[in-house]
Amino acid sequence: MEYLKRLDRNTTETKTLKLISDMIPESAANYSFTGQLYLADSNNAEQPMNGVKVGDSVTISFSKTAESKPSLKVSGNQIGTNADWVSGQKFKFEVAELPDDSVVTVTAYSGASGNQKATDVLSSVGGQFDITGGTGTYNKNNGNGLLKLSSVAPQGTYRLVFEVKSNKETILTVPYYIGKRQIFLRIF
Repeated sequence: MEYLKRLDRNTTETKTLKLISDMIPESAANYSFTGQLYLADSNNAEQPMNGVKVGDSVTISFSKTAESKPSLKVSGNQIGTNADWVSGQKFKFEVAELPDDSVVTVTAYSGASGNQKATDVLSSVGGQFDITGGTGTYNKNNGNGLLKLSSVAPQGTYRLVFEVKSNKETILTVPYYIGKRQIFLRIF
């Protein structure tokens, strides 16, 4: 890769080049490249290599530290019958790489979109969520675990919105769609 930067001929100021790349992976690694300064008589940006090398080439090295990104995973049967919910329809809840000051909440909404809270959908398992008014706050001292759906919720489609905040700023939002359906038996 070649990067060319035109400098004014009569400058004495320090110039800084900043490397920004989406091609550097998130894992930790060491990188290095060689830089060489050329002095050219041409102002033509297409001919900078027509000049004369100035000084020795230099090796520029840097280290990339591994990035840890917060993650949240919800899994379980997204469509359940009334019988499933009465017997305790549960969802597995897993988190990783959360900042120490993070707060995880889950809010249940009626329908696939909109902002009408469904206050009768969530139920806690083993104290892993403190449920108040349709919003559950995760008790991270109890580790990964389960979120239970309330058996009294009416049939319909619901959207669970998991939100992770750190320093009062939302760093992750994960929607999870669920449905409770009624099974009818028709006899002819």
